[in-house]
Amino acid sequence: MPENSSLSAAGGSAAPPVTHQARPWWRLPTRSIVGIGLALLIVSSGLFAFYADQQRRLAIREAVDEVQNLALLLAEHAQRFLDASHLVTSTAMLLVSGRPWEEIRESRESHEFLRRLPENFPFIEAVGLVDQAGNLMLTSRAFPAPPSTMSEREHFRVQRDTDVGPYVSRLTLGYATGRPTLYLSRRINDAEGRFRGIATAVIDPRSLYAFYGSLKPELPIVIDLFRADLATLIRYPLDPPVLGDKWNGANHLAGRPEGGVLRDVREDGVRRIESFVKVGDLPVYAGVSVTWDAVNDAWRKALLPGAIFAGVAVLLMLGVLAAALVPARKEEAATAALRELAESLEDRVRERTHELAHTSEQLARHLHEKEELARETNHRVKNSLQLVGALLRLQGKAADDPKIREQLEEASNRVATIAHVHDKLYRSEDMSSIAVNEYLTALCDDLARTLGSGEHAVRLSSDFAPVRLIADKAILFGLVVSELVTNAARCGFRGRSGEIRVRLAARAGGLALTLFDDGENDSEAPRGTGFGASVVSSLVDQLEGTLERVVGPEGTTVTVTILQKA
Repeated sequence: MPENSSLSAAGGSAAPPVTHQARPWWRLPTRSIVGIGLALLIVSSGLFAFYADQQRRLAIREAVDEVQNLALLLAEHAQRFLDASHLVTSTAMLLVSGRPWEEIRESRESHEFLRRLPENFPFIEAVGLVDQAGNLMLTSRAFPAPPSTMSEREHFRVQRDTDVGPYVSRLTLGYATGRPTLYLSRRINDAEGRFRGIATAVIDPRSLYAFYGSLKPELPIVIDLFRADLATLIRYPLDPPVLGDKWNGANHLAGRPEGGVLRDVREDGVRRIESFVKVGDLPVYAGVSVTWDAVNDAWRKALLPGAIFAGVAVLLMLGVLAAALVPARKEEAATAALRELAESLEDRVRERTHELAHTSEQLARHLHEKEELARETNHRVKNSLQLVGALLRLQGKAADDPKIREQLEEASNRVATIAHVHDKLYRSEDMSSIAVNEYLTALCDDLARTLGSGEHAVRLSSDFAPVRLIADKAILFGLVVSELVTNAARCGFRGRSGEIRVRLAARAGGLALTLFDDGENDSEAPRGTGFGASVVSSLVDQLEGTLERVVGPEGTTVTVTILQKA
Protein backbone atom coordinates (compact mmCIF):
# COMPACT_ATOMS: atom_id res chain seq x y z
CA MET A 1 0.00 0.00 0.00
CA PRO A 2 1.39 3.48 -0.74
CA GLU A 3 2.66 5.64 2.02
CA ASN A 4 0.00 8.32 1.84
CA SER A 5 -2.64 5.67 2.07
CA SER A 6 -1.10 4.37 5.28
CA LEU A 7 -1.01 7.87 6.68
CA SER A 8 -4.62 8.47 5.80
CA ALA A 9 -5.64 5.30 7.44
CA ALA A 10 -3.62 6.03 10.49
CA GLY A 11 -4.09 9.81 10.89
CA GLY A 12 -7.47 10.65 9.17
CA SER A 13 -8.46 12.10 5.78
CA ALA A 14 -6.32 14.75 3.96
CA ALA A 15 -7.67 18.36 3.30
CA PRO A 16 -8.88 19.08 -0.29
CA PRO A 17 -6.80 21.50 -2.39
CA VAL A 18 -7.85 25.17 -2.31
CA THR A 19 -8.92 26.68 -5.72
CA HIS A 20 -9.42 30.45 -6.30
CA GLN A 21 -12.17 31.18 -8.87
CA ALA A 22 -12.52 34.63 -10.49
CA ARG A 23 -15.47 36.68 -9.37
CA PRO A 24 -18.26 36.52 -11.99
CA TRP A 25 -18.83 39.80 -13.87
CA TRP A 26 -22.42 40.05 -12.69
CA ARG A 27 -21.13 40.18 -9.07
CA LEU A 28 -19.04 43.29 -9.61
CA PRO A 29 -19.76 46.31 -7.37
CA THR A 30 -22.62 48.60 -8.40
CA ARG A 31 -20.27 51.48 -9.29
CA SER A 32 -18.39 49.23 -11.72
CA ILE A 33 -21.62 48.26 -13.45
CA VAL A 34 -22.60 51.96 -13.64
CA GLY A 35 -19.19 52.74 -15.12
CA ILE A 36 -19.66 50.07 -17.75
CA GLY A 37 -23.09 51.55 -18.55
CA LEU A 38 -21.64 55.08 -18.94
CA ALA A 39 -18.88 53.75 -21.17
CA LEU A 40 -21.43 51.99 -23.32
CA LEU A 41 -23.49 55.19 -23.58
CA ILE A 42 -20.43 57.19 -24.68
CA VAL A 43 -19.46 54.61 -27.27
CA SER A 44 -23.05 54.41 -28.53
CA SER A 45 -23.27 58.19 -28.82
CA GLY A 46 -20.02 58.30 -30.79
CA LEU A 47 -21.16 55.55 -33.12
CA PHE A 48 -24.51 57.27 -33.65
CA ALA A 49 -22.77 60.59 -34.39
CA PHE A 50 -20.59 58.79 -36.98
CA TYR A 51 -23.68 57.12 -38.45
CA ALA A 52 -25.51 60.48 -38.61
CA ASP A 53 -22.56 62.07 -40.42
CA GLN A 54 -22.45 59.22 -42.94
CA GLN A 55 -26.19 59.48 -43.50
CA ARG A 56 -25.91 63.22 -44.14
CA ARG A 57 -23.11 62.67 -46.65
CA LEU A 58 -25.28 60.04 -48.30
CA ALA A 59 -28.30 62.39 -48.40
CA ILE A 60 -26.19 65.13 -50.05
CA ARG A 61 -24.73 62.70 -52.56
CA GLU A 62 -28.19 61.35 -53.42
CA ALA A 63 -29.52 64.92 -53.83
CA VAL A 64 -26.64 65.80 -56.17
CA ASP A 65 -27.16 62.58 -58.13
CA GLU A 66 -30.91 63.23 -58.39
CA VAL A 67 -30.58 66.79 -59.71
CA GLN A 68 -27.83 65.68 -62.12
CA ASN A 69 -29.86 62.75 -63.46
CA LEU A 70 -33.04 64.84 -63.74
CA ALA A 71 -31.13 67.64 -65.50
CA LEU A 72 -29.78 65.13 -68.04
CA LEU A 73 -33.27 63.66 -68.53
CA LEU A 74 -34.88 67.09 -68.96
CA ALA A 75 -32.13 68.23 -71.34
CA GLU A 76 -32.76 65.16 -73.49
CA HIS A 77 -36.53 65.77 -73.35
CA ALA A 78 -36.08 69.44 -74.26
CA GLN A 79 -33.80 68.45 -77.14
CA ARG A 80 -36.46 66.08 -78.46
CA PHE A 81 -39.24 68.66 -78.51
CA LEU A 82 -36.93 71.40 -79.87
CA ASP A 83 -35.67 69.01 -82.57
CA ALA A 84 -39.27 68.21 -83.47
CA SER A 85 -40.09 71.94 -83.65
CA HIS A 86 -36.97 72.47 -85.78
CA LEU A 87 -38.08 69.67 -88.11
CA VAL A 88 -41.57 71.21 -88.43
CA THR A 89 -40.21 74.69 -89.25
CA SER A 90 -37.68 73.22 -91.71
CA THR A 91 -40.47 71.33 -93.47
CA ALA A 92 -42.66 74.46 -93.54
CA MET A 93 -39.83 76.37 -95.25
CA LEU A 94 -40.16 74.05 -98.25
CA LEU A 95 -43.40 75.86 -99.13
CA VAL A 96 -41.55 79.18 -99.63
CA SER A 97 -38.84 78.09 -102.07
CA GLY A 98 -39.15 79.96 -105.38
CA ARG A 99 -42.71 81.20 -104.71
CA PRO A 100 -43.95 84.77 -104.15
CA TRP A 101 -45.58 85.51 -100.81
CA GLU A 102 -48.97 86.41 -102.38
CA GLU A 103 -49.17 83.00 -104.04
CA ILE A 104 -48.32 81.32 -100.72
CA ARG A 105 -50.89 83.43 -98.84
CA GLU A 106 -53.70 82.48 -101.26
CA SER A 107 -52.82 78.76 -101.54
CA ARG A 108 -55.29 76.60 -99.59
CA GLU A 109 -53.19 73.54 -100.50
CA SER A 110 -50.19 75.12 -98.73
CA HIS A 111 -52.40 75.86 -95.71
CA GLU A 112 -53.59 72.23 -95.58
CA PHE A 113 -49.99 71.04 -95.73
CA LEU A 114 -49.04 73.46 -92.96
CA ARG A 115 -52.07 72.45 -90.89
CA ARG A 116 -51.05 68.78 -90.91
CA LEU A 117 -47.47 69.43 -89.84
CA PRO A 118 -48.09 69.79 -86.07
CA GLU A 119 -50.74 67.04 -85.84
CA ASN A 120 -48.30 64.53 -84.32
CA PHE A 121 -46.70 67.02 -81.96
CA PRO A 122 -49.21 68.04 -79.25
CA PHE A 123 -46.84 70.60 -77.76
CA ILE A 124 -46.82 72.63 -81.04
CA GLU A 125 -49.86 74.92 -81.09
CA ALA A 126 -49.34 76.36 -84.55
CA VAL A 127 -46.89 76.77 -87.46
CA GLY A 128 -46.58 80.03 -89.37
CA LEU A 129 -44.74 81.72 -92.23
CA VAL A 130 -43.88 85.44 -91.91
CA ASP A 131 -42.61 87.69 -94.70
CA GLN A 132 -39.65 90.07 -94.53
CA ALA A 133 -41.85 92.88 -93.22
CA GLY A 134 -43.07 90.80 -90.28
CA ASN A 135 -46.56 90.13 -91.65
CA LEU A 136 -48.11 86.72 -91.02
CA MET A 137 -48.71 85.22 -94.49
CA LEU A 138 -49.70 81.62 -93.73
CA THR A 139 -50.64 79.81 -90.52
CA SER A 140 -51.83 76.35 -89.61
CA ARG A 141 -54.59 77.87 -87.41
CA ALA A 142 -56.76 79.51 -90.07
CA PHE A 143 -57.08 80.23 -93.76
CA PRO A 144 -56.54 82.86 -94.87
CA ALA A 145 -54.07 84.03 -92.24
CA PRO A 146 -55.55 86.77 -90.03
CA PRO A 147 -53.84 90.18 -90.14
CA SER A 148 -50.93 90.02 -87.73
CA THR A 149 -47.42 91.49 -87.51
CA MET A 150 -44.35 90.16 -85.75
CA SER A 151 -41.97 92.95 -86.72
CA GLU A 152 -41.51 93.97 -83.07
CA ARG A 153 -41.16 90.42 -81.73
CA GLU A 154 -37.72 89.48 -80.42
CA HIS A 155 -37.30 86.34 -82.52
CA PHE A 156 -38.22 88.20 -85.76
CA ARG A 157 -35.72 91.00 -85.11
CA VAL A 158 -32.94 88.53 -84.26
CA GLN A 159 -33.53 86.44 -87.41
CA ARG A 160 -33.85 89.60 -89.55
CA ASP A 161 -30.49 90.96 -88.40
CA THR A 162 -28.48 87.72 -88.69
CA ASP A 163 -28.92 84.04 -89.50
CA VAL A 164 -28.53 82.37 -86.10
CA GLY A 165 -30.10 79.04 -87.10
CA PRO A 166 -32.91 77.71 -84.88
CA TYR A 167 -33.76 80.39 -82.30
CA VAL A 168 -35.88 79.98 -79.16
CA SER A 169 -37.66 83.16 -78.12
CA ARG A 170 -38.26 84.51 -74.66
CA LEU A 171 -41.53 83.62 -72.99
CA THR A 172 -44.04 85.78 -74.91
CA LEU A 173 -47.80 86.29 -74.82
CA GLY A 174 -49.33 84.58 -77.87
CA TYR A 175 -51.44 86.67 -80.25
CA ALA A 176 -54.23 84.10 -80.57
CA THR A 177 -54.29 82.53 -77.09
CA GLY A 178 -53.09 85.34 -74.83
CA ARG A 179 -51.08 82.73 -72.88
CA PRO A 180 -47.31 82.66 -72.31
CA THR A 181 -45.82 81.00 -75.40
CA LEU A 182 -42.41 80.04 -76.82
CA TYR A 183 -41.48 80.52 -80.46
CA LEU A 184 -38.87 78.43 -82.29
CA SER A 185 -37.99 80.25 -85.53
CA ARG A 186 -35.87 79.71 -88.64
CA ARG A 187 -34.66 82.42 -91.03
CA ILE A 188 -35.80 82.16 -94.68
CA ASN A 189 -33.33 83.42 -97.30
CA ASP A 190 -33.72 83.86 -101.04
CA ALA A 191 -31.33 82.38 -103.60
CA GLU A 192 -28.88 85.29 -103.05
CA GLY A 193 -28.94 84.84 -99.27
CA ARG A 194 -31.13 87.87 -98.58
CA PHE A 195 -33.71 87.86 -95.81
CA ARG A 196 -37.19 86.77 -97.01
CA GLY A 197 -38.89 86.13 -93.69
CA ILE A 198 -39.10 83.47 -90.97
CA ALA A 199 -40.80 80.14 -90.28
CA THR A 200 -42.08 79.74 -86.69
CA ALA A 201 -43.40 76.96 -84.49
CA VAL A 202 -45.54 78.07 -81.51
CA ILE A 203 -44.74 75.89 -78.46
CA ASP A 204 -47.29 75.57 -75.63
CA PRO A 205 -45.44 75.46 -72.26
CA ARG A 206 -48.40 73.64 -70.68
CA SER A 207 -47.42 70.38 -72.39
CA LEU A 208 -43.98 70.67 -70.80
CA TYR A 209 -45.62 71.30 -67.42
CA ALA A 210 -47.64 68.13 -67.90
CA PHE A 211 -44.45 66.14 -68.49
CA TYR A 212 -42.67 67.73 -65.53
CA GLY A 213 -45.70 66.95 -63.38
CA SER A 214 -45.42 63.27 -64.31
CA LEU A 215 -41.96 63.05 -62.73
CA LYS A 216 -41.86 61.63 -59.23
CA PRO A 217 -38.58 62.80 -57.68
CA GLU A 218 -37.61 61.88 -54.15
CA LEU A 219 -37.04 65.55 -53.24
CA PRO A 220 -39.10 68.71 -53.93
CA ILE A 221 -37.30 70.14 -56.97
CA VAL A 222 -37.51 73.27 -59.09
CA ILE A 223 -37.04 72.91 -62.87
CA ASP A 224 -35.64 75.75 -64.99
CA LEU A 225 -35.41 75.83 -68.78
CA PHE A 226 -33.37 78.92 -69.68
CA ARG A 227 -31.30 80.43 -72.47
CA ALA A 228 -27.60 81.28 -72.45
CA ASP A 229 -28.54 84.93 -71.78
CA LEU A 230 -30.25 83.63 -68.57
CA ALA A 231 -33.78 84.41 -69.82
CA THR A 232 -36.06 81.84 -68.15
CA LEU A 233 -38.19 79.89 -70.65
CA ILE A 234 -39.90 77.51 -68.20
CA ARG A 235 -39.91 77.37 -64.41
CA TYR A 236 -41.70 74.51 -62.69
CA PRO A 237 -43.65 74.34 -60.38
CA LEU A 238 -44.15 78.11 -60.85
CA ASP A 239 -47.33 78.30 -62.95
CA PRO A 240 -48.12 80.47 -64.81
CA PRO A 241 -44.54 81.42 -65.84
CA VAL A 242 -43.29 84.93 -65.12
CA LEU A 243 -42.50 86.85 -68.30
CA GLY A 244 -38.97 88.26 -68.32
CA ASP A 245 -37.79 86.09 -65.40
CA LYS A 246 -34.06 85.47 -65.06
CA TRP A 247 -32.24 82.29 -64.01
CA ASN A 248 -30.54 82.52 -60.64
CA GLY A 249 -27.13 81.14 -61.77
CA ALA A 250 -25.78 84.36 -63.28
CA ASN A 251 -22.43 84.14 -61.45
CA HIS A 252 -21.87 80.45 -62.22
CA LEU A 253 -22.69 79.92 -65.92
CA ALA A 254 -19.43 81.50 -67.07
CA GLY A 255 -16.78 78.86 -67.56
CA ARG A 256 -19.37 76.07 -67.74
CA PRO A 257 -20.65 76.19 -71.35
CA GLU A 258 -21.85 72.57 -71.25
CA GLY A 259 -23.34 72.70 -67.74
CA GLY A 260 -22.31 71.63 -64.27
CA VAL A 261 -23.32 71.20 -60.63
CA LEU A 262 -23.57 74.13 -58.20
CA ARG A 263 -23.59 72.93 -54.59
CA ASP A 264 -24.16 76.29 -52.92
CA VAL A 265 -26.39 78.60 -54.98
CA ARG A 266 -28.11 81.35 -53.00
CA GLU A 267 -31.40 82.72 -54.31
CA ASP A 268 -33.40 85.18 -52.19
CA GLY A 269 -31.46 84.03 -49.14
CA VAL A 270 -32.21 80.33 -49.79
CA ARG A 271 -29.34 77.88 -50.31
CA ARG A 272 -29.78 75.39 -53.15
CA ILE A 273 -28.03 72.57 -54.91
CA GLU A 274 -28.44 73.05 -58.65
CA SER A 275 -27.43 71.15 -61.80
CA PHE A 276 -27.77 72.45 -65.34
CA VAL A 277 -27.10 70.77 -68.71
CA LYS A 278 -26.84 72.28 -72.20
CA VAL A 279 -29.60 71.17 -74.59
CA GLY A 280 -27.86 69.81 -77.73
CA ASP A 281 -26.25 72.53 -79.87
CA LEU A 282 -28.80 75.21 -78.95
CA PRO A 283 -27.97 77.98 -76.43
CA VAL A 284 -30.58 76.53 -74.08
CA TYR A 285 -30.04 74.85 -70.70
CA ALA A 286 -32.11 72.57 -68.49
CA GLY A 287 -31.61 73.17 -64.77
CA VAL A 288 -32.84 71.29 -61.69
CA SER A 289 -32.41 72.57 -58.12
CA VAL A 290 -33.31 71.52 -54.59
CA THR A 291 -33.05 73.52 -51.38
CA TRP A 292 -30.65 72.55 -48.62
CA ASP A 293 -33.62 72.62 -46.25
CA ALA A 294 -35.24 69.84 -48.29
CA VAL A 295 -31.98 67.85 -48.25
CA ASN A 296 -31.72 68.24 -44.48
CA ASP A 297 -35.35 67.19 -44.03
CA ALA A 298 -34.70 64.07 -46.08
CA TRP A 299 -31.59 63.39 -44.00
CA ARG A 300 -33.53 63.72 -40.74
CA LYS A 301 -36.25 61.39 -42.01
CA ALA A 302 -33.64 58.83 -43.04
CA LEU A 303 -31.91 59.23 -39.68
CA LEU A 304 -35.06 58.75 -37.61
CA PRO A 305 -35.19 54.91 -37.87
CA GLY A 306 -31.51 54.74 -36.92
CA ALA A 307 -32.10 57.03 -33.94
CA ILE A 308 -35.01 54.90 -32.77
CA PHE A 309 -32.95 51.77 -33.23
CA ALA A 310 -30.02 53.30 -31.34
CA GLY A 311 -32.29 54.41 -28.50
CA VAL A 312 -33.86 50.99 -28.27
CA ALA A 313 -30.42 49.40 -28.35
CA VAL A 314 -29.18 51.62 -25.52
CA LEU A 315 -32.25 50.83 -23.43
CA LEU A 316 -31.73 47.16 -24.03
CA MET A 317 -28.11 47.43 -22.96
CA LEU A 318 -29.09 49.22 -19.78
CA GLY A 319 -31.72 46.55 -19.14
CA VAL A 320 -29.13 43.85 -19.61
CA LEU A 321 -26.81 45.60 -17.19
CA ALA A 322 -29.64 45.92 -14.69
CA ALA A 323 -30.45 42.26 -15.14
CA ALA A 324 -26.79 41.47 -14.63
CA LEU A 325 -27.25 42.35 -10.95
CA VAL A 326 -29.46 39.29 -10.59
CA PRO A 327 -27.35 36.19 -10.00
CA ALA A 328 -28.79 33.99 -12.73
CA ARG A 329 -25.75 32.72 -14.55
CA LYS A 330 -27.35 29.77 -16.29
CA GLU A 331 -30.39 31.71 -17.43
CA GLU A 332 -28.14 34.55 -18.62
CA ALA A 333 -25.95 32.14 -20.57
CA ALA A 334 -29.00 30.53 -22.20
CA THR A 335 -30.48 33.92 -23.03
CA ALA A 336 -27.18 35.08 -24.56
CA ALA A 337 -27.00 31.92 -26.67
CA LEU A 338 -30.57 32.36 -27.87
CA ARG A 339 -29.99 36.04 -28.60
CA GLU A 340 -26.91 35.21 -30.61
CA LEU A 341 -28.80 32.57 -32.57
CA ALA A 342 -31.71 34.93 -33.20
CA GLU A 343 -29.39 37.74 -34.35
CA SER A 344 -27.59 35.31 -36.65
CA LEU A 345 -30.87 34.18 -38.17
CA GLU A 346 -32.06 37.77 -38.51
CA ASP A 347 -28.82 38.72 -40.22
CA ARG A 348 -29.13 35.82 -42.63
CA VAL A 349 -32.77 36.65 -43.34
CA ARG A 350 -31.92 40.34 -43.73
CA GLU A 351 -29.04 39.59 -46.09
CA ARG A 352 -31.17 37.23 -48.15
CA THR A 353 -34.05 39.71 -48.23
CA HIS A 354 -31.69 42.47 -49.30
CA GLU A 355 -30.26 40.28 -52.06
CA LEU A 356 -33.73 39.38 -53.32
CA ALA A 357 -34.87 43.01 -53.19
CA HIS A 358 -31.75 44.14 -55.04
CA THR A 359 -32.19 41.45 -57.69
CA SER A 360 -35.88 42.31 -58.09
CA GLU A 361 -35.05 46.00 -58.40
CA GLN A 362 -32.42 45.28 -61.06
CA LEU A 363 -34.80 43.07 -63.04
CA ALA A 364 -37.56 45.69 -62.84
CA ARG A 365 -35.16 48.44 -63.91
CA HIS A 366 -33.80 46.40 -66.85
CA LEU A 367 -37.35 45.53 -67.93
CA HIS A 368 -38.40 49.17 -67.70
CA GLU A 369 -35.34 50.29 -69.66
CA LYS A 370 -36.03 47.64 -72.32
CA GLU A 371 -39.67 48.73 -72.63
CA GLU A 372 -38.70 52.40 -72.78
CA LEU A 373 -36.07 51.65 -75.43
CA ALA A 374 -38.60 49.69 -77.51
CA ARG A 375 -41.18 52.46 -77.06
CA GLU A 376 -38.65 55.14 -78.05
CA THR A 377 -37.57 53.06 -81.07
CA ASN A 378 -41.17 52.76 -82.27
CA HIS A 379 -41.65 56.49 -81.70
CA ARG A 380 -38.57 57.35 -83.76
CA VAL A 381 -39.52 54.86 -86.51
CA LYS A 382 -43.00 56.43 -86.65
CA ASN A 383 -41.52 59.95 -86.92
CA SER A 384 -39.08 58.80 -89.63
CA LEU A 385 -41.86 57.11 -91.61
CA GLN A 386 -44.05 60.20 -91.33
CA LEU A 387 -41.17 62.31 -92.65
CA VAL A 388 -40.68 59.86 -95.55
CA GLY A 389 -44.42 60.02 -96.29
CA ALA A 390 -44.38 63.81 -96.24
CA LEU A 391 -41.38 63.92 -98.57
CA LEU A 392 -43.07 61.45 -100.96
CA ARG A 393 -46.20 63.58 -100.88
CA LEU A 394 -44.20 66.74 -101.65
CA GLN A 395 -42.32 64.97 -104.44
CA GLY A 396 -45.62 63.79 -105.90
CA LYS A 397 -47.04 67.29 -105.88
CA ALA A 398 -43.93 68.55 -107.67
CA ALA A 399 -44.14 65.86 -110.40
CA ASP A 400 -45.54 66.84 -113.82
CA ASP A 401 -46.69 63.34 -114.78
CA PRO A 402 -50.14 62.56 -113.22
CA LYS A 403 -49.32 58.86 -113.13
CA ILE A 404 -46.13 59.51 -111.19
CA ARG A 405 -48.06 61.77 -108.78
CA GLU A 406 -50.60 59.00 -108.22
CA GLN A 407 -47.89 56.39 -107.63
CA LEU A 408 -46.04 58.62 -105.16
CA GLU A 409 -49.31 59.38 -103.34
CA GLU A 410 -50.01 55.64 -103.05
CA ALA A 411 -46.47 55.05 -101.77
CA SER A 412 -46.98 57.84 -99.22
CA ASN A 413 -50.25 56.19 -98.05
CA ARG A 414 -48.48 52.82 -97.65
CA VAL A 415 -45.74 54.44 -95.55
CA ALA A 416 -48.42 56.18 -93.43
CA THR A 417 -50.16 52.82 -92.91
CA ILE A 418 -46.95 51.31 -91.51
CA ALA A 419 -46.32 54.42 -89.39
CA HIS A 420 -49.76 53.95 -87.77
CA VAL A 421 -48.63 50.55 -86.43
CA HIS A 422 -45.48 51.98 -84.85
CA ASP A 423 -47.57 54.79 -83.35
CA LYS A 424 -49.90 52.20 -81.78
CA LEU A 425 -46.90 50.21 -80.45
CA TYR A 426 -45.47 53.42 -78.97
CA ARG A 427 -48.72 54.14 -77.14
CA SER A 428 -49.62 50.55 -76.25
CA GLU A 429 -49.01 49.12 -72.79
CA ASP A 430 -48.44 45.69 -74.36
CA MET A 431 -45.45 46.05 -76.70
CA SER A 432 -45.83 42.51 -78.13
CA SER A 433 -49.10 43.19 -79.98
CA ILE A 434 -51.60 45.91 -80.90
CA ALA A 435 -55.39 46.19 -81.05
CA VAL A 436 -56.05 45.74 -84.76
CA ASN A 437 -59.58 47.14 -84.49
CA GLU A 438 -58.30 50.44 -83.06
CA TYR A 439 -55.48 50.59 -85.61
CA LEU A 440 -57.76 49.85 -88.60
CA THR A 441 -60.38 52.32 -87.33
CA ALA A 442 -57.77 55.12 -87.21
CA LEU A 443 -56.51 54.08 -90.66
CA CYS A 444 -60.04 54.13 -92.14
CA ASP A 445 -60.69 57.52 -90.54
CA ASP A 446 -57.68 58.91 -92.43
CA LEU A 447 -58.85 57.27 -95.66
CA ALA A 448 -62.40 58.57 -95.11
CA ARG A 449 -61.15 62.15 -94.83
CA THR A 450 -59.31 61.76 -98.15
CA LEU A 451 -62.19 60.03 -99.95
CA GLY A 452 -64.81 62.39 -98.53
CA SER A 453 -63.23 65.49 -100.09
CA GLY A 454 -63.72 66.68 -103.65
CA GLU A 455 -66.69 66.92 -105.95
CA HIS A 456 -67.49 63.19 -106.03
CA ALA A 457 -67.13 62.12 -102.39
CA VAL A 458 -67.01 58.43 -101.45
CA ARG A 459 -68.40 57.44 -98.03
CA LEU A 460 -66.30 54.95 -96.09
CA SER A 461 -67.76 53.05 -93.11
CA SER A 462 -66.02 50.43 -90.98
CA ASP A 463 -66.80 47.88 -88.28
CA PHE A 464 -63.96 45.87 -86.77
CA ALA A 465 -64.18 43.14 -84.13
CA PRO A 466 -61.77 43.51 -81.18
CA VAL A 467 -58.69 41.50 -82.20
CA ARG A 468 -55.01 41.73 -81.18
CA LEU A 469 -52.18 40.80 -83.54
CA ILE A 470 -48.40 41.05 -83.51
CA ALA A 471 -46.96 44.09 -85.28
CA ASP A 472 -45.86 42.27 -88.47
CA LYS A 473 -49.33 40.77 -89.05
CA ALA A 474 -51.00 44.09 -88.18
CA ILE A 475 -48.90 45.89 -90.80
CA LEU A 476 -49.95 43.34 -93.44
CA PHE A 477 -53.62 43.72 -92.41
CA GLY A 478 -53.39 47.52 -92.60
CA LEU A 479 -51.77 47.43 -96.04
CA VAL A 480 -54.48 45.03 -97.30
CA VAL A 481 -57.26 47.37 -96.08
CA SER A 482 -55.52 50.45 -97.50
CA GLU A 483 -54.91 48.83 -100.89
CA LEU A 484 -58.46 47.42 -101.16
CA VAL A 485 -60.09 50.74 -100.24
CA THR A 486 -57.78 52.71 -102.56
CA ASN A 487 -58.33 50.30 -105.47
CA ALA A 488 -62.11 50.35 -104.98
CA ALA A 489 -62.19 54.16 -104.84
CA ARG A 490 -59.94 54.58 -107.88
CA CYS A 491 -61.49 51.91 -110.13
CA GLY A 492 -65.15 51.84 -109.08
CA PHE A 493 -66.08 55.51 -108.71
CA ARG A 494 -64.91 57.33 -111.80
CA GLY A 495 -66.79 60.61 -111.83
CA ARG A 496 -69.47 59.64 -109.31
CA SER A 497 -70.09 59.26 -105.58
CA GLY A 498 -70.66 56.01 -103.75
CA GLU A 499 -70.06 53.99 -100.60
CA ILE A 500 -67.43 51.54 -99.36
CA ARG A 501 -67.99 49.30 -96.32
CA VAL A 502 -65.19 47.45 -94.52
CA ARG A 503 -65.81 44.74 -91.87
CA LEU A 504 -63.53 42.50 -89.79
CA ALA A 505 -65.11 39.54 -87.99
CA ALA A 506 -63.65 36.75 -85.85
CA ARG A 507 -64.68 33.29 -86.96
CA ALA A 508 -63.96 29.85 -85.58
CA GLY A 509 -60.25 29.32 -86.11
CA GLY A 510 -59.58 32.53 -88.01
CA LEU A 511 -60.51 36.02 -89.20
CA ALA A 512 -62.59 37.32 -92.13
CA LEU A 513 -62.05 40.75 -93.70
CA THR A 514 -64.86 41.87 -96.05
CA LEU A 515 -64.93 44.97 -98.28
CA PHE A 516 -68.02 45.94 -100.29
CA ASP A 517 -68.36 48.86 -102.71
CA ASP A 518 -71.30 49.87 -104.91
CA GLY A 519 -69.04 51.15 -107.67
CA GLU A 520 -68.96 50.09 -111.29
CA ASN A 521 -66.87 47.20 -112.60
CA ASP A 522 -65.44 47.70 -116.08
CA SER A 523 -65.70 44.40 -117.94
CA GLU A 524 -62.94 45.39 -120.36
CA ALA A 525 -60.48 46.11 -117.54
CA PRO A 526 -61.83 44.19 -114.53
CA ARG A 527 -60.57 44.98 -111.07
CA GLY A 528 -58.01 42.59 -109.65
CA THR A 529 -55.57 42.75 -112.59
CA GLY A 530 -53.52 45.86 -111.77
CA PHE A 531 -50.48 46.55 -109.58
CA GLY A 532 -52.61 47.27 -106.51
CA ALA A 533 -54.33 43.90 -106.86
CA SER A 534 -50.93 42.22 -107.15
CA VAL A 535 -49.85 43.91 -103.92
CA VAL A 536 -53.02 42.69 -102.17
CA SER A 537 -52.50 39.14 -103.44
CA SER A 538 -48.90 39.15 -102.18
CA LEU A 539 -49.97 40.48 -98.78
CA VAL A 540 -52.71 37.83 -98.43
CA ASP A 541 -50.15 35.12 -99.26
CA GLN A 542 -47.90 36.41 -96.47
CA LEU A 543 -50.88 36.22 -94.12
CA GLU A 544 -51.41 32.59 -95.28
CA GLY A 545 -54.96 33.44 -96.25
CA THR A 546 -57.30 33.32 -99.22
CA LEU A 547 -58.83 36.12 -101.30
CA GLU A 548 -62.22 35.94 -103.04
CA ARG A 549 -63.74 38.66 -105.27
CA VAL A 550 -67.46 38.54 -106.18
CA VAL A 551 -69.09 41.01 -108.60
CA GLY A 552 -72.87 41.35 -108.20
CA PRO A 553 -75.59 43.63 -109.47
CA GLU A 554 -75.30 45.86 -106.40
CA GLY A 555 -71.53 46.10 -106.34
CA THR A 556 -68.27 44.25 -105.70
CA THR A 557 -67.44 42.23 -102.57
CA VAL A 558 -63.88 41.20 -101.66
CA THR A 559 -63.36 38.70 -98.83
CA VAL A 560 -59.99 37.89 -97.26
CA THR A 561 -60.04 34.84 -94.98
CA ILE A 562 -57.24 33.97 -92.53
CA LEU A 563 -57.61 30.38 -91.36
CA GLN A 564 -55.54 30.72 -88.20
CA LYS A 565 -55.04 33.64 -85.87
CA ALA A 566 -51.52 35.03 -85.87
